[in-house]
Amino acid sequence: MTQASLTQNGAPLPPLSDRETAGLAALRAEPAGDSLPAIANPMHQGLDGLTRPAIIGGQAALVKSFYQGIFLPHGFAGAVEATRAAAALGVTPDLLGADDVSQTMGFVRLGEDWRPAGLIDMLDPEIFSAVLAAKKRFHEGATLSGAIPLREEFARLLEEIRRHPVLVPPVTIRMGWDQITDWVERIIEACETPMQPGACHGENALSNIMIGPEKSVQLIDFDRATMGDIWRDLGAMAQEICADDEDREAFIAAYTGAPATAPQMARLKLYGMLDDALWAMQLMLGEVFPERHGPELYKYAANRLVRLRTQISANDMARLLREAQA
Repeated sequence: MTQASLTQNGAPLPPLSDRETAGLAALRAEPAGDSLPAIANPMHQGLDGLTRPAIIGGQAALVKSFYQGIFLPHGFAGAVEATRAAAALGVTPDLLGADDVSQTMGFVRLGEDWRPAGLIDMLDPEIFSAVLAAKKRFHEGATLSGAIPLREEFARLLEEIRRHPVLVPPVTIRMGWDQITDWVERIIEACETPMQPGACHGENALSNIMIGPEKSVQLIDFDRATMGDIWRDLGAMAQEICADDEDREAFIAAYTGAPATAPQMARLKLYGMLDDALWAMQLMLGEVFPERHGPELYKYAANRLVRLRTQISANDMARLLREAQA
């Protein structure tokens, strides 16, 4: 199949980028549809690269070509390692191939009866339990070669942000990078020693949870997976689905099988705030790369920072920081 003959609903598809062309060729993949649209909010989809349906070795696949300048904690090799580890545990589709030069991966494509999770799915006890079980399987079952301390991860992002003076937080959050940095460093200091070491998924948006037949679950996007504190994963996920402390206590009890403790609650909240700060930085950095920039990224970053500011204001931060170290 040639690009000229490739159509969707009878219309020619947009031309492939050079990066995609190289990646598809390396994986011996034939494109089978247009790339998935980048939707920052509420989907958190297509922010790291172009993903499109393809055929690899006669099998339905998805091929993901990463954008230039993407910050991955352990680089492309680390993303491949984590994906293979998750696939071996049965929590993500199998990896069909990877190409270091074009930074492209090909995965088994889930069927048409699979869809991304939404908030309402987390109200279904069976689905919620299946999601937490999949997360726990990865937390406890995967061993990855890389581990970057939180302080180092943040320092690398902050260095990139400060290299580009145009990247300023929106005035509506009433915090500049100095104030954000101060709070992030306090959170990192409180959480520097892992409460429960393990493998962290690192991509905890609900759109990275796929729901299939009979409420089966698969997790996707292990590009930022790393060894660390599994409460970082839990805090980021709780940030998406918990409205209040009652929700957070129920979330913790569902994962641990025991009532929530004060240190667990503190880490859950602080890691949620940290996730907002780090993702806002990642997204704003996209503005300096031609492949990625656009209003969607900045708008989503602004939303994350607004939520960060709101939660800092709504919580007794001194108490949370103290309890997180208990």
